[in-house]
Amino acid sequence: MSRLLILVGECPPKPMPPEEFGSGRFGATLCKHSGVPIEAYYRHAIRLNLFAFPVMAWTSLTAVVRARRVAETIETIKASRAASDATVILCGKRVMAAFIGAGLIAPESRFFDETETEGTKWICFPHPSGLSRWWNDDNNQIGRAHV
Repeated sequence: MSRLLILVGECPPKPMPPEEFGSGRFGATLCKHSGVPIEAYYRHAIRLNLFAFPVMAWTSLTAVVRARRVAETIETIKASRAASDATVILCGKRVMAAFIGAGLIAPESRFFDETETEGTKWICFPHPSGLSRWWNDDNNQIGRAHV
């Protein structure tokens, strides 16, 4: 049994099928900083979003409800693949806030903190889009090394 890798983003930038979530700059940035070949990323990483369609604005309450649904989906995926363990990367401070609000990670969570519950390791990352100021700041070498 292997540990699943699941990435949770906010919403796709344009309408797209779920299998394409996390493509483009998002996946390229993660691969660049982790050293993982892009082909391995597409083959092994499960990519989910709080919202399956582009959303211009949403409330924190809506995001908390969606975070709980994503957590349920993660448990379903773990069961369907007979996997007892998963590492879930929460991408961006808004996604992190939704999972904090849902009580799934600690309220004091910060980027690169890890929380483990029932075989799921939750890790918060700055959003890995090409526009992210965090990833583009040369002062963040320590965080990049964590990837």
